Amino acid sequence: MIILASQDSQAIEGFIEGRSSIGQMGRMLIGTFDALSEVVLTRPDGSETPCETTSLPTDDPAGDAWEFTCSLPELAMAQGFYRLPLRVTLGTTAGEQVSSEGALVGSWEQLRLDEDSIAVEQRPLPQWLSDAIAANEDSRTLLTAHRPVSAIYEGRMLPDAPPRAGSYRGEIVWAGWREHDGHQIPYMVASAFSYEAGELWHWSLTADKATTLADDVIAQPLTERLLAEHDRLTLNLWYDELLERELPKPTYLMNGGDFGAWEVGIGRCAGLPGPTTLPSSDEPLRAFGVNGDGFLPWLGVPFVLLEGQTVVKRFDFWPQYESDTISENLLPTFFRDDAPPFEGIWQESTDIFTEGPTITVSLPDDADPAQRVAASDFVAQLPGRASTEWGPTRWEIPAVTFAVDDQGYLVIHDCDPSD
Repeated sequence: MIILASQDSQAIEGFIEGRSSIGQMGRMLIGTFDALSEVVLTRPDGSETPCETTSLPTDDPAGDAWEFTCSLPELAMAQGFYRLPLRVTLGTTAGEQVSSEGALVGSWEQLRLDEDSIAVEQRPLPQWLSDAIAANEDSRTLLTAHRPVSAIYEGRMLPDAPPRAGSYRGEIVWAGWREHDGHQIPYMVASAFSYEAGELWHWSLTADKATTLADDVIAQPLTERLLAEHDRLTLNLWYDELLERELPKPTYLMNGGDFGAWEVGIGRCAGLPGPTTLPSSDEPLRAFGVNGDGFLPWLGVPFVLLEGQTVVKRFDFWPQYESDTISENLLPTFFRDDAPPFEGIWQESTDIFTEGPTITVSLPDDADPAQRVAASDFVAQLPGRASTEWGPTRWEIPAVTFAVDDQGYLVIHDCDPSD
């Protein structure tokens, strides 16, 4: 479960993943939670507030996931430390109800990014990490023009030892901005770290590398187009290098998703950079997304800068939830103008099964025969050979991906034109 507290929306917002299956194959199930019964927040005055819950789409035919929103107008004026008890009740495949109680704790501080009052909530870093940043020659350079916004980490420490004596690995997110055509473009940049013996052991980001990455992303045709079409655009950036002081391997949890991996694979595709895994000995990981892509652990990196151009690592679009969004704007014209009413459209540069670029489209399971025929005819127009191995309403097209053209639009790209 991942929870965010937002003063901007005056709400507690969260994501819960229930039952899933290994490799999203619909078999070899993990967990038994298949229903979210309720989420209840206890307000500062002691009263309980039921939260609004919504079921989320998932690529896993056996998977269940939900989001919830707990309205809390008091957040608009919240200052300092907070503690908000939360109760979550889930249903199991056996018809049982299981409740879990905890508390969301933290401290509010708003960080202003520009004169238009774009703001993000800052989650103060633990003292041991703040001290390590200030002592490290590279991370210290960021403090002049950036602010650390948050850190996500895992680690080990002995019961009787202070936190600074522990060992940790994770990521730190920084906020900054760049000038572009008379406007300030806010950005968030995340970089991986490890901490050993009171110091940053693995760390690669400097102020120069952060601003160079931001400038290079702003100069990309895709970003230039979005900046011209949208009044406000926040860039989300990722940076890491392969160092002698290696980043320790993460402790993968069953529902850990991509969090902590900090290893991005780009599959083989004719006419595009790759294949490679970043960061490498020759190339750092320099990646980006825009606005809602964010740093949510279950998403991953949308775009990668490689050999001076934008490579589409991961793109997905769910029309029911993302109409009139930047994701819809990015969708290739062929899918926006001619496609049947797909439930989801997603692309991955290194699909777990095909081990290369793959585009997948799906209809709702209850789609009627006419819709299935129309979808099949539409898919037949794409390059590659589609497979319905995972069900009659899901088409996987291997060796096909999305690429970015010179005008900044996503286009369909055939990775194996000889086939």
